Amino acid sequence: MSDSFLAATVTRSSDAEALQSGGQMMRPPLVVPPSGPHTHTVILLHGCYCQGEDFSDVPELLLELCGDVHGGDGMLSGIKFIFPNAPLRTLHWPQGTEFGQSAWYDYFTSCSNSMRHDDIDEGQLAEITAELTELVRSEAAALGDPKRVIVGGNSQGGTTAAHLALTLGEELGGLIFLRSVLMDVTPVRAERAALPVFVFHAPLDTEYCPALQRRGAQRLTDAGYAVTWHTEKDCDHYMYSRAELYWAAAWIALLVSGRTVTVAYRDADHLPDDAMAKLPADELSARLVVASAD
Repeated sequence: MSDSFLAATVTRSSDAEALQSGGQMMRPPLVVPPSGPHTHTVILLHGCYCQGEDFSDVPELLLELCGDVHGGDGMLSGIKFIFPNAPLRTLHWPQGTEFGQSAWYDYFTSCSNSMRHDDIDEGQLAEITAELTELVRSEAAALGDPKRVIVGGNSQGGTTAAHLALTLGEELGGLIFLRSVLMDVTPVRAERAALPVFVFHAPLDTEYCPALQRRGAQRLTDAGYAVTWHTEKDCDHYMYSRAELYWAAAWIALLVSGRTVTVAYRDADHLPDDAMAKLPADELSARLVVASAD
């Protein structure tokens, strides 16, 4: 990470400072402090089985997209990044139990690539949302305005970030979905429709199928939310997507400074070996068949 941006100082809170949920300790978050006066906080939540460090390149990509953040109004140098780490939980999948997995909440079904949302531990979702609400409100108090706090996340982290943003009493500065979905258990309130919403969409997603993602986005649109949608060619749910990080950085720049930047990076030009787009056409088509809601 460039030492001219955000002080290049990465800190991890002590266990004593770590958040707790359901009696389980959240692992210490990755924190990148601002290099100038603190003006905004961005909180991004990783996906299931993942870690906060997966977002560690976002500040550097923001610098790459925007150039000298200390020039002009210097607003981007005031961003504090917090990348929390979920508790280690037991996951109760129908096909078997997994222990000690990084997850914001537990699953009781496995409804991948269908028009049905999974049955989850809604108590754990409520608990983790309450803990993250404390974090958001602490940052908002330090900044003097909750609209200076932006939240988002990848996959399960995106569902959790959306639940946080849409159940919070205060209006935040933005919500970023990264290969994620709006769950039916998350309420959509028209009085919060000023919240900007951004969606990074993978057309080959076989976890949250595109139709399910669009259904969730339509709930927001119907309630008056402005939803900005980007589809990344040849991207699937499980592959490493650097384009996802670029677009997260670009949307952060827009929300913080009002500056629109161009993302030239395309995943299709850098597909990893395990990308679904590399499968034979017949096998790819078979995998993209979506199960019904029944």
